[in-house]
Amino acid sequence: MATDQSFTDITASTARETLSNDAPDWTTTRLAIVHQFAPRQSLRFDISRVSRFGLRDETVTVAAYTPASNKTTLYFEAMKSREHNFLPSNAIQAQLLQSFEQGYGAAVSVRHARYDTSNVTIGEITLEKYFDNYGAAVTVYPSHSSSAGNAVSYRAAGAYYYGQRSNLQISLSRGNELDRAAAFLPITSTDIRSINIYGRHAFDDAWALDYALGRATRAHLTHHEFGAGVSFRFQ
Repeated sequence: MATDQSFTDITASTARETLSNDAPDWTTTRLAIVHQFAPRQSLRFDISRVSRFGLRDETVTVAAYTPASNKTTLYFEAMKSREHNFLPSNAIQAQLLQSFEQGYGAAVSVRHARYDTSNVTIGEITLEKYFDNYGAAVTVYPSHSSSAGNAVSYRAAGAYYYGQRSNLQISLSRGNELDRAAAFLPITSTDIRSINIYGRHAFDDAWALDYALGRATRAHLTHHEFGAGVSFRFQ
């Protein structure tokens, strides 16, 4: 049954990453549908097409938020890739989010991804603080692969919220990630340094523009990313 706090968001977006050394661009096209039943209770379905080095992966993801108590929220996600040329063939994630007094919060999660020849498990530990129209968070991502060993990366983020649906965010990341660029390459621990600016600007109660700009260095390649999307909300 719909309530005055229920709505549906439909977002279509695209992103392009230009790479150094004359490497082919990476592209991502995504369609996402989110239905909120009530605050902290929502269901998301999205499909995406990702291209890297001339290879393509298509994914389907289903995710849900549900409250466990007044201050505890649970998140579950499942992803499937048909081709899995470089993305995992499937992945599952579970997360617990906890709110505290005075605007503090914390989150812990585990994500398990299955590749053709190896598995990768990624943890997440986040501490955050909200004050007035601002937010700040620090996150640690420990990860383990059955073939590439252990790695850890760190992320610091800040956010400014304005209006009911608009925000501007920035994040800095540094560390090592476990990933592979293509099916013919093994999973490796890659040094990563990145800065990203992203957000959403709502024009009214229905329409909003999503945007993202970023620069990242992964191993010997430098990535410059630009992304944009359009979101439509209705009740």
